[in-house]
Amino acid sequence: MALVQHTVLFKFPAIAAEVPDPIAAVLAKFNALPGIVAHFAPHGVGIGGAPDKAGFLDLVSWPDKTEGYTHCLLVVAADHASLKAYLHSDEHLKEWMPAVKPYIQGIIVFRVS
Repeated sequence: MALVQHTVLFKFPAIAAEVPDPIAAVLAKFNALPGIVAHFAPHGVGIGGAPDKAGFLDLVSWPDKTEGYTHCLLVVAADHASLKAYLHSDEHLKEWMPAVKPYIQGIIVFRVS
C-alpha cells in the first residue's frame, strides 16, 4: 500500500515562531494513532539555527513566498484507512480544532496519495 501525505498550512501570526503546549500535546496524541506519523512546526524555525521564518529565509537567501502562512502540519498515513481514522478521530475533531482555533488567521489543506 502507498503512503498518504496530508499537509495543512496555517496562518498563525500571533505565534509565528512557537508551538503552544496544547497544540504539542494533541500532536503527541496524533502520533499514537495507528498508522499515523505527524509533525507540526513553525516555518523554518530551528533549521540551520534559524530563530524564526525571517531568519530562515535570510539564511537561505530566499524571498518570502509563504503568503503569510507560518506553520505546517504534516501527517503521513500508512494508508487511506489510517488517514480516514485520523481525520475522524476525537483527537482531530475534539482536541486539535479547539487547540488551534484561537490562532487561525488562514488555513489551506493538501492531500497527496
